[in-house]
Amino acid sequence: MCGINGIVKFGVGGRLDTEKCLKIVNAMNSAMVHRGKDGHGTYADPQNMCFFGHRRLSIVDHSARSNQPMMSDDGRYVLVFVGEIYNYRELSAQLQKTGVIFKTSGDTEVLLQALILWGGAAFSKLRGMFACAFWDVQEQRLILARDHMGVKSLYWSQIEVDGEPSLIFASEIKGLMGSGIVPLVMSKPGRDLFLRHGSIAAPFTILQDVHALMPGTVLEICEGTITTETFWDVADITTQSEEVGLDEAPSLVRSRLDEVFDLYQSTDCDAGVFLSGGIDSTVVAASLQQRSTTPIYTFSLGFEGSGKLIDEAGDAEATARLLGTRHQMIRINQSIFSDSLDDFIASIDQPSVDGLNTFFISRLTSQAVRVGFTGLGGDELFCGYPFFGQAARMQKMSQKPWSKKMLDILAWGHKKSWVVRSGAYRLSLDCVRYWPASGAQLYAQYRSLPNSDQFQVTPSSITELRDGGSQVYEKIIKIFETEPDILNAVSKAELAWYAANTLLRDTDAAAMYSTLEVRVPFLDHKLIEDVVSLHGSLKYNFGQKGNKPLLVQACRDLIPDHVLNNPKRGFEMPVGKWLAQHFNQKIGADYRSAWAQFVLMRWCQKYGVADLEGAGTMKVCELPINMRKTENR
Repeated sequence: MCGINGIVKFGVGGRLDTEKCLKIVNAMNSAMVHRGKDGHGTYADPQNMCFFGHRRLSIVDHSARSNQPMMSDDGRYVLVFVGEIYNYRELSAQLQKTGVIFKTSGDTEVLLQALILWGGAAFSKLRGMFACAFWDVQEQRLILARDHMGVKSLYWSQIEVDGEPSLIFASEIKGLMGSGIVPLVMSKPGRDLFLRHGSIAAPFTILQDVHALMPGTVLEICEGTITTETFWDVADITTQSEEVGLDEAPSLVRSRLDEVFDLYQSTDCDAGVFLSGGIDSTVVAASLQQRSTTPIYTFSLGFEGSGKLIDEAGDAEATARLLGTRHQMIRINQSIFSDSLDDFIASIDQPSVDGLNTFFISRLTSQAVRVGFTGLGGDELFCGYPFFGQAARMQKMSQKPWSKKMLDILAWGHKKSWVVRSGAYRLSLDCVRYWPASGAQLYAQYRSLPNSDQFQVTPSSITELRDGGSQVYEKIIKIFETEPDILNAVSKAELAWYAANTLLRDTDAAAMYSTLEVRVPFLDHKLIEDVVSLHGSLKYNFGQKGNKPLLVQACRDLIPDHVLNNPKRGFEMPVGKWLAQHFNQKIGADYRSAWAQFVLMRWCQKYGVADLEGAGTMKVCELPINMRKTENR
């Protein structure tokens, strides 16, 4: 796990200044030192057209032979790469059959040789998480690529360096800001998306003219032209017929999960698991412990005070005892929250309402190991959130005149009465508040923050962004237009939107801030292909007992009874209470809009990002923009 950055001359004619570009590359390396403290390196193209920087955190093959930037023997090809290629041994064997002789035992050289032999087609052969830059000196061609699900981030911008049109890229926004040449101006679409959804969906970022490379995408620059190509898209997975039934589905899932854990466990370092009291992380911990000859590490968070009512630390400790892991737990309180706010803001790379739990658990985990595993993705893949059932029920009701009329009445009553709101919740129809929204609009509303009325997602707002050439809503529009199975449509949307743009991005940034690699086995793209293609009724049904029945059936031997018998509880920290105590103000029932405003303000202040005209006057919550920490509480 590492950090990469670089500058490439864009267009024909002219040259870049070597001394200046290496200074910029080294500045970006310094801005991302947390991503790799085992070493750093730079590369300068002989023709002054391309410059690379790299920070190294060695996980596989600790030798200096695997240092980056890595160059081919003839000097023609250069690679900088961040991530892990889990099937690198298999690819190495294939490459050796063609005559390739390897000098290292790691995955970097395998990726280099794969790109030399197969070109861009190599990315479809990879299993893992990665972002990379590959330079062909002879053809003056640059390839940037990001893994299938977007586990690793990659940002780029077109910019002039001493009057020469160029492209600059880095693993983090902080890297680009550290370059000293990227303007620190807030992006209006980025700001609006953040205040609407609590995160910023690719390709937008919080900075103007800075783009996030989309997951599963290759960007190529050659002869002054930028082209992009998608090599994998979760939206393209099609639902199978019901030929795979309830008897076959669990064994299919378990077979693929076993293969994933066999593949992902490889590391030359100690590893641990983020362990909550839920099903997903329990399956991860139990699977890895089965494959280990010694007790693995597990880590969990607890909350002092009222937070104990929603944390699962006790269940996690019970699971750890049963599995025989080396378990560590930390309890977070309001004081720790307040003292850690500045570090948290620094960790998230760009504003997000998520990531606080990953920040704390990563800080704890990194004190003992270099690699952490998480159950992230289990809910999105196996229909674990209540919204899956709500969307399906609402779709079914909308197809009959009498039940459609009931939706009209419930939607009207939801705005008027807490009794109706309570009843809708009990009927698994809480999302009736968004009626008559459906499909992409319903999903986008569901993934919006409360109290963001000026940023409501409507058909016109989706059309406006779509017609403006944005890919922000394009993927979820495509999903709901082409996927008739509503449960699988929601699953795809959760994977493509929420997981990619919030969970994975924040996990990568927050964990790497503590110099910790995090692996996400539930988001292996082959596992996703298998599970998403199964008919939705195999993963969720209205009469089901317990949460995620397909995953439970597939892994029943791994899940203790105390975990199975617990009701579904989202992992949520008591941020609202802590925020209110921090500023000695009343926040309200739903803190997320206040938290979003606070995070945006603090982040911009920390990095000196210029606010857009009028942005500071927007009121999306009762918490004033000029918040001050109260003393002597």
